[in-house]
Amino acid sequence: MATDSAPWVWLVDDDSDDQLLVKAAFKQANPDVTVHTIDDGDQLLSQLNKTSTLPKLVLLDLNMARMGGFETLRAVRLALPDVQIPIVILTTSSNNNDLKQAIQQGANAFVSKPSEYGKLVELTKELSAQWL
Repeated sequence: MATDSAPWVWLVDDDSDDQLLVKAAFKQANPDVTVHTIDDGDQLLSQLNKTSTLPKLVLLDLNMARMGGFETLRAVRLALPDVQIPIVILTTSSNNNDLKQAIQQGANAFVSKPSEYGKLVELTKELSAQWL
């Protein structure tokens, strides 16, 4: 599988409001970034298996109804052991145990979702600078 040169972020989150906010924040912070939204881990795995162009970054929520973030993270790392797509946990959790578990299971970073839109824009700027 190849990676494209254009910044391409996949956001895995089952909350449509969060999807809209993150997409808007990226558009404001870095208009060149395309954000593709995915509703759950099952869809992420399916799309990773179908795509010929991998995302530059996956933002993964932990708390999803169908397939949770930890289960999704494990499944991606097992399904694609030779492909190191950066996966950043983007969640409302600030629990240290969640952070430790996410890193142990192969997450590249763990970030709590800001409650203010301006801070979310700043976060998307930081994510772009670090990962894209």
